[in-house]
Amino acid sequence: MRYLTEGSFLYPEESGQFQRALYRTLSEEELQESLSTLMEYLSRFHHCPILLLIDEYDAPMQFAWDNGYYEDAIAFFRNFLSAALKTNPHLDFAVMTGVLRIAKESIFSSLNNLKVASVASDGAYADVMGFTRQEVRQMAVDFGCPEKIPEIRQWYDGYNFSDVEIYNPWSVINYFENSCNVGLYWVNTSGNSILAELLRHASTAQVREIHALMDGNPIYATLDEGVIYAELHENLSALYSVLLTTGYLTLDSRPNPYNGDSLCSMRIPNQEIRMLYKKEILRHMERMASRPNLMNEMLSGILSDETSKFAEGFATYLESMASFHDTANKETFYHGLMLGLLTMLIPRYRVVSNRESGYGRFDIAVFPKQNQSPGMLMEFKVATTEADLPAKARDALTQIDHMDYLAEFRAQGVEDIWKYGVAFCGKKVWIEASTSL
Repeated sequence: MRYLTEGSFLYPEESGQFQRALYRTLSEEELQESLSTLMEYLSRFHHCPILLLIDEYDAPMQFAWDNGYYEDAIAFFRNFLSAALKTNPHLDFAVMTGVLRIAKESIFSSLNNLKVASVASDGAYADVMGFTRQEVRQMAVDFGCPEKIPEIRQWYDGYNFSDVEIYNPWSVINYFENSCNVGLYWVNTSGNSILAELLRHASTAQVREIHALMDGNPIYATLDEGVIYAELHENLSALYSVLLTTGYLTLDSRPNPYNGDSLCSMRIPNQEIRMLYKKEILRHMERMASRPNLMNEMLSGILSDETSKFAEGFATYLESMASFHDTANKETFYHGLMLGLLTMLIPRYRVVSNRESGYGRFDIAVFPKQNQSPGMLMEFKVATTEADLPAKARDALTQIDHMDYLAEFRAQGVEDIWKYGVAFCGKKVWIEASTSL
C-alpha cells in the first residue's frame, strides 16, 4: 500500500505516521488505532467505504495464551478491533473468521450488529464451511478415482454442521494432490495445544471419556461457544467446546434450551482426527517419561507377554513422572495411567474399562478386532508395602478367574487371552501373568 505515500495525498503528519508503520516504530496507542487509520486512508484514496476481511482473528489470543501474555493481548485487541469495527464511517462491512468467539472477554462487547455463523448454530453457511458430499464425489470423478470415495469418507468426512455432512477441505485437497494417499494433512495449532491441555489435567474419568471417543463413542458435555481460555483449567465442558470449534470433535446432537436441555453429544469425526488424538496422547506420555521409546517398549512387553519387560518399563515411567501425591490416589491413578498407555492400541484393539463381565466388574480389558489376535485382561491392586506386591498381584490374577471376568471374551469368540494381575505400591509395580489356554 505504499502507493498511498505517493504525491501529496496524505497530510505531512499522516505521511510521517505511515512511514513509522512501515518501519515498525509506532507507539502502542498508534498500533491500536492503526487498522482504523489505514481504512480511513484507503477510503479517502478510493472514494468508497472499505470491505474488511480478517482471517483467524483469534489466533493472536491463542498464541498469547500459550506464551504467557494473554491479558495484555486481550487489552490490545479489544481496542484494535473496536476502533476498526465500531461506528467507523469508512467501513462498509466486515467478515471475520476464527475458531473462538471469545464473547466473555469483551473484545466485541461494544458491537451490537454482529451476525455469528458457527459449527453449532443453525444458519445458511454450513455448506460453505467445507466440502459437501456431492462436491467430493465430483472431485473424485474428475480426478479419475471414484473408487476412493469410501476411503476419503472414512478419513476426512464426519463433520456435522447444522445437519449438513461436511468433509475437511484442506485434507481432501492434499489427499488428491498426494496421489490419493491417506495422511495426517490437517494440523490445527489451536486444537493441538487445547488437546495437550486436556491431557495434562485429565482425571481418570476424563481419560475414560477420551477412550470412549477414540473407540467411536460420543461424550456428553455442555456446549459453551463463549468460553474463555482461563476456564480451560477448571471447566471440562469448556475444553470440549473448544475441541468442537477447532475441529477435533463434531456434534452428534444439539441441546434444545427451550426444553431445558443443556447437554449435547460430541464425537471424533473421522480417522484422521482419531490418529491425531493418538499422536498427541503418545507425545504427552513420552514427554513425561525419562527414556526415549519407553512407551513403545512397554507396549511391546504387553503385546508379546513379556511381563518383566512391561513391569520394568512401567516402573521407570512411574519413577520419572509420578509424584507421591499422585500415587496416593490409589487405584484410580494407576488405572488412568494404564488407560492412557493402552490408547496406543486403538484402533487395532478395543479397550474397555470398568465393564461388567461374569460375576463382577473388571478393571481393563483389551479386545482384538481380529479374533486370531490375543485378548488381554488387567486387574489392579494397591499394596500397603512393597513386600506385599507379589501376593497382591497373585490375588488380582485369582480374582480374574474367580469372578469369571473372561465371560465377555468368550461371548465375542476370543479364546486366547493374557491375564495380568498388577499390583502397585507408590512407584513400585509387580505383575503376575497367565494365559487362558
